[in-house]
Amino acid sequence: MSAKARDARARLQAAPKPPSQAASRKQGVVTPIATARVLFINGPNANLYAHAGQATWGSETFEQLGERSRRAAEGTAIALDFRQSNSEGDVVDAIQQAIGTKDGIIINGGSLTCTSIAVLDALQAFPGPIVEVQMGNLYRRESVRQSSCISRVATGIVAGLGADGYEMAVLAMRRLLDRPKA
Repeated sequence: MSAKARDARARLQAAPKPPSQAASRKQGVVTPIATARVLFINGPNANLYAHAGQATWGSETFEQLGERSRRAAEGTAIALDFRQSNSEGDVVDAIQQAIGTKDGIIINGGSLTCTSIAVLDALQAFPGPIVEVQMGNLYRRESVRQSSCISRVATGIVAGLGADGYEMAVLAMRRLLDRPKA
């Protein structure tokens, strides 16, 4: 884990924690989800990470990112369903299947981020938190990539942090799921 990731993890761990289960019952707040079910869906070309020779994506392979994300999930009581598809329809199907079966969605839409109204529509139907992940900083890339359909519905966005962003997205999802419901 890089120094940046360790620092970010330390800040997240030092932040105020949600109330304990006993305190939650006394205050009438919903108890945080114990083991959360989260879909982490990756769009087109994520399977090329480390193989495409692009500095934006870094040197870790997609498989290494998946393992890194799973380790972060295990440490935060998340059952992570980590997937990738080059097909827009498969990404939409995975999001739709998450409705009623997953507590949250983490998504790196790849090139679908900028173009897919179908992915946007599917995400709008999902009732839980959504964290968007971008390996690179969208605003440092070419103008066609500087907008995100996914951001319109995302609860939060992790961008520009490379491979560390995958791990941070998992940690952020845990925090979002643990927030008391209003």
